[in-house]
Amino acid sequence: MAPPKKDATTKGTQQPTPQQEEESQETSTLSTLASQIQLLVTQVGNIGKEIDIKISQAEFAQKQDTLAERQERMGAQMTNLKGEHGTLTSNFATFQEQMQNVQDEVRSIIRQPHPPPPPPFRPVRPNSPPVELSTEDERSEPPSPPRRIRPRRRDDEPEKGKLKHDLPEFFGTSEPDKYLEWEMNVDKVFNMHYYAEDYKVNAAISQFRLNANTWWLDVNRRRRRDGDPEIVTWLQLKRLMRQNFVRKSYQKQLRNELQDLRQGSRTVWDFYWELVSLRTKLQLDESDESMEARFIRGLNHNLRDPVELHALKVQSLEQLVEYADTLEKQTKTRESRAVPTSSRPYSGSTSTKPSPQSSQMRPAPARTPFQPRRPPTTSTGFPPKPVAKAPPPKVWFAGK
Repeated sequence: MAPPKKDATTKGTQQPTPQQEEESQETSTLSTLASQIQLLVTQVGNIGKEIDIKISQAEFAQKQDTLAERQERMGAQMTNLKGEHGTLTSNFATFQEQMQNVQDEVRSIIRQPHPPPPPPFRPVRPNSPPVELSTEDERSEPPSPPRRIRPRRRDDEPEKGKLKHDLPEFFGTSEPDKYLEWEMNVDKVFNMHYYAEDYKVNAAISQFRLNANTWWLDVNRRRRRDGDPEIVTWLQLKRLMRQNFVRKSYQKQLRNELQDLRQGSRTVWDFYWELVSLRTKLQLDESDESMEARFIRGLNHNLRDPVELHALKVQSLEQLVEYADTLEKQTKTRESRAVPTSSRPYSGSTSTKPSPQSSQMRPAPARTPFQPRRPPTTSTGFPPKPVAKAPPPKVWFAGK
């Protein structure tokens, strides 16, 4: 007899075994632990990011501090450099003043008057008896008072008193040429005598008029407000006036004119003095070699090559200019002699214009180009043709 079959429902509702329950509990525990571990890993990553952010912030703050320190050091260095620049500028100005004083002393030594020549020798006549003074006459004359000897001024002492020459007035014009001309005239007066620097400044300021006087008052006001030192030398005053009355564009224009200057229609000496004038206005301290090269480069083509060859034989620029001037005159003389006299129009008193009666006569027959022209006869009313390099012929008319 076969065993009875179990129902399917009873199989589905079968209770799990204890081993299965333990496995399921372990699985759930492991999944819980895995989720917790994942959460911890996420938290650790977030903490690491926060740490990185804080580290980068600290590094950035440290870099900012380093940059601030560098900026402070650079500011201190710039301040030191400005102080050194001011010191160098003042030293250079002092050096220029000393050089100017040395030049003035040298000029005063050169211009020192020479001692007067001894009196001329006068021979005594042989027949004239010698004049002797008796002791009585000598005793009767009262002794002459001692002569006061005026102490002579030393060459290194500045002159005092009124200027020996009048300075030109300056009105503060906006034309740089007029200021430069005024400056050169004042320099010329100051170079003739040795005056103190403060006296030069006061003498120049006393000639300010209109706009120049207004400008000087404004300069003094601003310098007192900013605490700047006073102008005590003529060189400082010239430098300050050039900054105000000579524009930078004008100086650039002068440099371009000096660079592009050519002789053109000028004479050699006019061209040379134009070069000197531009160089003086720009206050260029060029050597003689540079000035010589500039002069040769600006000459006309017919003078440039021979003058450049002759430059090796002369000792100074003035000798070279004299040679160029002589060469130019010789060239013009040869060109004037090369003009033929026959090409000049005849300016005699005899007129070659035909008379009204002859203009109504029939025209002359055509001539071949090789047939010489026959002179007109007096019967036609035409005057004879004048001959070149000969006095005008006497005109004879028909019926006379």
